[in-house]
Formats: sequence, C-alpha cells, structure tokens
Amino acid sequence: SDLVLAQRAWSGRFARSRGRIAATTVVMIGIVLVYGAHSHAGPQQQSLAGANPVPAGPQAVEVGRLAYQQHCAACHGLTGLGDGPQAVGLQPPPADLRLHTPMHPDGQIYAFISGGFPGSAMPAFNGRLSDTQMWSLVHYLRAMTAPTTQ
Repeated sequence: SDLVLAQRAWSGRFARSRGRIAATTVVMIGIVLVYGAHSHAGPQQQSLAGANPVPAGPQAVEVGRLAYQQHCAACHGLTGLGDGPQAVGLQPPPADLRLHTPMHPDGQIYAFISGGFPGSAMPAFNGRLSDTQMWSLVHYLRAMTAPTTQ
C-alpha cells in the first residue's frame, strides 16, 4: 500500500516536471523563432560591414538617386516609406527605408541590394546594377533618410 502511494506521488511529481520542461521548451523555441525571424541582421551576413568604397558626395548621391528611381521607387515609394504603386499586396510589405536604413551598416545595406531579401519580393540587383551603382544607392539612402535640421 505504501509502495503504491509512493509510486503515485512520484509519477505525479514526475509528470508535472515533464510538463514544465515541455512548456519551457516550447516557450524557448517560440522566442528563438520570433527574434530569429525578425533579426535586423537579416539573412545576409555582415561580412560586408566595411566602409563604402565609393566616395560620398553629390555625384554618388545622384547616381544612387537615379538607380533608386528606376529600380526601387515602384515598391519603396518616392520617399522610402514602402508605399510605392507596386507595394500593394506584397507580403511582407516593402520596408520603410526611413526606419531601416539607419539601423544597418553600409555593407549590410549593400548586401540587401546586391543579394535581395529572401522571403520577400526584394530581388537581387547583383548583375542588374554595377557595384558603383549599388554603393551609390547606399549613399542616396543615407542622404534620403538623414535627419533634417531646421
């Protein structure tokens, strides 16, 4: 009789422990998935986190502006809000570049432009734009998203 009671107590405690372990595991997996899925590091590695090799200046910004108008504005909009005419219905919607550009180093932005962004409609521009155009586009995005002083 005592042995049966001890067995029930043990299995009850053990069952509760297994439940806690399972619940903790599910919560931890959820946290990893949520934070992993929306990491600002993105799918590209920050191996290109170095400096922009194209010298900053009005000429680079103009080259970037022309590339932006031709290849980016249709989805990201004229001011980078992600509200371009082709943005309707895209899942996920195009990034608001005013918010995202300041969060990433130049090399990572170049990697997004060059390699696209998997899981989104953002295409890879490597081969469609030259390295100079892509790096100039980074300068343009920096100029476009720079805080204004009044």
